[in-house]
Amino acid sequence: MNDSEYNNHKIFKRLTEYSDFYEGLSDTASNSFTDGITSAFNIDTYAFTSIRGTIDSIKDTLEKKRIGDSYSLLRKYFDSVLINIYSNLVLLDNFNIENFVVEKIDKWVKGQEQMPDNKIISPYIRSSQRLTAINALLYK
Repeated sequence: MNDSEYNNHKIFKRLTEYSDFYEGLSDTASNSFTDGITSAFNIDTYAFTSIRGTIDSIKDTLEKKRIGDSYSLLRKYFDSVLINIYSNLVLLDNFNIENFVVEKIDKWVKGQEQMPDNKIISPYIRSSQRLTAINALLYK
């Protein structure tokens, strides 16, 4: 593949589209509060902004032809998406009138507790009844 073919590859346009998509998600989410935490900011806004930044970094490193670095950033993207899914599931599963503040998530947001690692996050997502249909497609 020559430089022109590389620089005009469709991935660069797609990455711009994905970045714009996450910017839109972030803007939309910023208009609401996250139920279950005491913080005034929306955790989805933070997650979507972070994911957008990662996508922009993937595009930048690909433009510099640093494929290995782009793969590392792709892993960061994957982890960010999993953390966002996990935190939303924990909130959905635990927030109610008797449990107005979901301590686990609230402490993460405040920096008082570490986020769990993938050994906890992945099984929680896979076993979620809320995600049965999509998990059936992803984990055949």
